[in-house]
Amino acid sequence: MDQIGARLKSLRTSRALSQRRLAAMAGVSNATISLIVLGRTDPSMGRLKRIGDSLEVSVAGVFAAGTGVGEWLLYRVAGVGVGCGGPSCV
Repeated sequence: MDQIGARLKSLRTSRALSQRRLAAMAGVSNATISLIVLGRTDPSMGRLKRIGDSLEVSVAGVFAAGTGVGEWLLYRVAGVGVGCGGPSCV
């Protein structure tokens, strides 16, 4: 399980959603959610946004696992730097 997959699983379980329910809410297949969680595929930004919207978090919030006030994480998404820090991103 990669970082995005682990974060999505954590967000999903904290909301008491089944994997199938999240998939239905996001308009993707259950297999897609499973592959993302297992780290076997990388979701497109559009797909990640739909999943994040279903979990009521921003795309940045999906990447912001474990950040606290004053902490900054930097990620590279499709060759573009994306910065996020603190609770304002979640």
